[in-house]
Amino acid sequence: RFKYRVNGGDGEYIDLKLANTLTLSDLESGEYILEVKGSFDGATWSDEPLLLKFVVTPPLHKSGFAIAFYIL
Repeated sequence: RFKYRVNGGDGEYIDLKLANTLTLSDLESGEYILEVKGSFDGATWSDEPLLLKFVVTPPLHKSGFAIAFYIL
């Protein structure tokens, strides 16, 4: 089993129950850190989370190039 949280802090971890995939939608463009903990029995969780850093880039129509094109 796995549980996760995005950008850490004091937020609660979200338990994925029996799922082994994660879909993050509606994230604004920017830099994020995904923290993941694992458990074999669902009661005892790993002490240290796995940290995954990732970047969400803006869609093409909101990119700097597109905005410059719109202004011209």
